[in-house]
Amino acid sequence: MYGHISEWLRDYIENEILPRYRAFEESHNEQHVRFVIHKSMRLARAYDVEASMVYVGAAYHDIGMEKGRKDHARTSAESFKKDKRMVSVFSAEKLRTIAEAIEDHSSSLEEEPRSLYGKILYQADRNLDIDVIIKRAVCYGLSYYPQYSYEQHYARVGKYLGDKYGDNGRLKLWIDDVKDEQSLKDIRDQLHDDFLIRRIFDRYFHYYNNK
Repeated sequence: MYGHISEWLRDYIENEILPRYRAFEESHNEQHVRFVIHKSMRLARAYDVEASMVYVGAAYHDIGMEKGRKDHARTSAESFKKDKRMVSVFSAEKLRTIAEAIEDHSSSLEEEPRSLYGKILYQADRNLDIDVIIKRAVCYGLSYYPQYSYEQHYARVGKYLGDKYGDNGRLKLWIDDVKDEQSLKDIRDQLHDDFLIRRIFDRYFHYYNNK
């Protein structure tokens, strides 16, 4: 599935790294990291890159959530660089490239990722499904703004969607990919459907607010 990746590296990631994601909140949990790994490998197939570097970068990209959400891209990169197993596998140059890709995966990044590996990981971390996007936005809002009213939560989610995914939103697609380009176009069309956005928001807001 992952190209030329050694069996021991897959075993190490599967048994030592990915289980750590089970303690994270839903938008950064094990299901999410597996999605990012799978999408990273799909995007990487079109380029002359090292599969193991793509795989490892995706596997570590959110591990810094162990120390909290703030600056987690940087702390994820630091955690990767301190892993003695990774130091024993990759050259200093490759370690630096992977760490930079992990740092550059954040959606708040304003600059272009520093390498092709960073562009792949940045784009792989974007799940371009309006249902998933709204669910994650609702969960974030309920966690960090518990004092908000229903309408304040809805307004916050609406602003987030427009700022990030709207026609002039900050989201960039650094990798040419027909599937992602169509998905982003679909999202921008869906943002004009107020009934659809409200219906999805209501479903997740009431579900997670009552848990």
